[in-house]
Amino acid sequence: EYMPKSKPEGFPRRRFEPVEWTKGQGTISGIVWKHQYRQFQVDSPTGGTVLLRTAAWLGWEIRVNDGPRIRGDVAGDSGRMKVTLPAGHSTVIVRYAGTTNQHLGEALSLLVLVGMIVVYVRRGAQSRAPAPVEPAAAV
Repeated sequence: EYMPKSKPEGFPRRRFEPVEWTKGQGTISGIVWKHQYRQFQVDSPTGGTVLLRTAAWLGWEIRVNDGPRIRGDVAGDSGRMKVTLPAGHSTVIVRYAGTTNQHLGEALSLLVLVGMIVVYVRRGAQSRAPAPVEPAAAV
């Protein structure tokens, strides 16, 4: 399991909320928490920073109000992802898009699988071919 270098003794023994304020205030609603996907809405008069119950891993991408993709910052005390939000209403979408190395590994695995299937099919076709018939010897 992932443990941040800043906390070698591990995570604190408390249950984290999916999204919580670390700086600023406002209401957090509409939390959708799925595998590799998180979405929530924030209404804040001042803006601020929220902390997600998600490790700040490389492949996560964040969009705030359909803006450009950004990466979240790392909260030094827990290794969780934090996001700075503007004042007003914000819709935040966080999704795991993977890393370049992960995508290269997946492509290489697929290539090897296709190669193994080709070899299997060719060897199977050779073993099913009828044996050559030798002509009968003249008596």
